[in-house]
Amino acid sequence: MNTVQQTVGFCISARGRATLTLALISAILLRTAQATAAALQGDLEPWVAFGFSVIFPATLALLLLRLPAAQTAEGVLMRIATALHMVWIMVFPPWSLLLLLGLPVAFLIVEIVETRAPERMRVWVRQTWVAECQKH
Repeated sequence: MNTVQQTVGFCISARGRATLTLALISAILLRTAQATAAALQGDLEPWVAFGFSVIFPATLALLLLRLPAAQTAEGVLMRIATALHMVWIMVFPPWSLLLLLGLPVAFLIVEIVETRAPERMRVWVRQTWVAECQKH
């Protein structure tokens, strides 16, 4: 008899997933509107860069939101921080290179929250962004 062992893992909470999805959609719409406005004035550069400055980060963020359950809550927080970082890269195009080079800061912030933040803050972050889920 085959038995499938299911263990508890961690995933992004429904509220966290909705918040990140809304931020992602807003960033895409903002950059699309900016590129269209620039194109109407004869500047096609924003559309030329659209693939790497919007589509690529959005795809990475969506992939991070779709990953299966993680073994630790900290792993989920790392995914959330990286997805949020991708949104920032889309929203702030003049600083996108600096933000991309500063991606390890997202991991540092998660480590600081997990190890040095007051217990009340850690509990709030976990309750807001992380949920327990079944992993196969």
